[in-house]
Amino acid sequence: MLIPYKRGAAIYHSSLLNHLAKKTNIIVLTQAHKGKAIIERNKKLNIYRALPPNLLEAPIPVRWATLIILFPFVLFYLLAKYHPDVIHLHSSTPLTRISLILIRFLNIPVILDVRDEYFTDLPIKISNIQRYIAASRAISRKLQSYGIPKEKIVFHGVLNPPIVNEIANDLGRRKSKEKVHTRFIFVGALSKTKGVETLLEAFKQAYGQNSEIKLSMIGEGKMRPFCERFLLENNLGKNVEIIGELNYREVLRQIALSDVLILPSKSEGISRVVIESLELGTPVLASKIGGLNEVIEHRWNGILVHPPDKNNFAKWILELTENESLRSKLASNTKKSETNTLTWEEISASFREIYENS
Repeated sequence: MLIPYKRGAAIYHSSLLNHLAKKTNIIVLTQAHKGKAIIERNKKLNIYRALPPNLLEAPIPVRWATLIILFPFVLFYLLAKYHPDVIHLHSSTPLTRISLILIRFLNIPVILDVRDEYFTDLPIKISNIQRYIAASRAISRKLQSYGIPKEKIVFHGVLNPPIVNEIANDLGRRKSKEKVHTRFIFVGALSKTKGVETLLEAFKQAYGQNSEIKLSMIGEGKMRPFCERFLLENNLGKNVEIIGELNYREVLRQIALSDVLILPSKSEGISRVVIESLELGTPVLASKIGGLNEVIEHRWNGILVHPPDKNNFAKWILELTENESLRSKLASNTKKSETNTLTWEEISASFREIYENS
């Protein structure tokens, strides 16, 4: 199984692996993890990391050059050593595209797990993929638009790990009714795809009409220098904080203690942070794209912005800041949201069935 090494998709697959490894032998190939060994072995779960942990802080060109050189050797070493019955790939890493090309002519069934809309049709069309796992119906439709038969696509929604419910129960609704500021929170990569520029422009516009709003940004990315410069040039440093990366538990805690999660993405399949936010009781202000309308009902448990530009986001930032009754209504409906009716046991059993029938 090839999986990403961090962010939402990694959280999902870590939870999935813990359940699959109870009855299935799993070999995992990923990039690297700070503080983790290159190889971890358990009874039914062996994890290999293609990138030494000390290279995680290296410049991006150095990191990717090393990966491109090392990765094919590690991949074929593992294939020769373990002779897997099935190869399970995740779609959101560039290494997956390399893998699809490298293993094209191997007589091993391939499962492609598609959790976002960043994939392109070329690797899919030139590869021998037996089954596709779609995280949203929007992703399923996009796969079908590439000519993938509907019967080869299995829909699996997003399910939170148990820690989300634990934190939701521990924190309850600790949002002081006496506080002056309304706190918005952004969680994700500081990138163009996640709509960071739209976010800051919208916040600047809204702040010009109401100075009692706050924004916390959790995440790292190429656009951090742009974000810091924007805050400095527009004198927003007191109301906007760039926190950077946090551990998963603390990210969840920060979401639970915020008033609104804001997600101005330009592309999404179905966002894990949205599913987490709903379970934590925090309503969502998001772009009306991808599969987000499958879990967010406009004006019921969140707000869907269309078109997702700075003016519309600014309008809704102000509306949610000044309309406390609407904000309370959305918050009270979040935990009534049916984001996924499956359990981890049912999802892992479904994967085992897919593996056995491929």
